[in-house]
Amino acid sequence: DNPLSWFDGPPCTNQIIGLYWTVNKFFPDKTKDLNLNAKIKEFYSKFYKYELSDEQVNKLLAAPAL
Repeated sequence: DNPLSWFDGPPCTNQIIGLYWTVNKFFPDKTKDLNLNAKIKEFYSKFYKYELSDEQVNKLLAAPAL
């Protein structure tokens, strides 16, 4: 589970990765070179010292409310 949103409240560091997610959703043609899965893994590694698996990243991206 991901108790802290990437997009809205409560304000937290997850909103940093939320910026990448939002730009990717609204401007997919301009973010073709962005590897969102890699950015998510890098973010969780740096901020939470946790290495996400591909399956975990896919689950986060499939969540109805990021």
